Amino acid sequence: MECSGNGRAQKHALKIVKPQGTVVFCGENYSQIEIAPSQDIIHKEVCITGAFYFTENDFHNMCMLYERGFDPIKLVSHRFPLHDAQKAYQCFFEGNTGKVLLTDRA
Repeated sequence: MECSGNGRAQKHALKIVKPQGTVVFCGENYSQIEIAPSQDIIHKEVCITGAFYFTENDFHNMCMLYERGFDPIKLVSHRFPLHDAQKAYQCFFEGNTGKVLLTDRA
């Protein structure tokens, strides 16, 4: 599940998905990313789908909060490197977290 909308992250999601896995794009990206259908999708039998969650009204409300000084980074309670993704998901599903981030940075 890729939620940032960052083209590099979207390409990385396609690279690391396991054979017969699914990549869900939630973060919007109005730029193009390069996909090699044979390598990225067909040979791995990968499914790619999108998910749209927030309404336009939600977006405007979040912009108003930000303009009033709300710092969204304070919502992040945990950060995990990509190789600890399973641990990150377990932590999140325990229900005692804010936003949990997976990062490729050490």
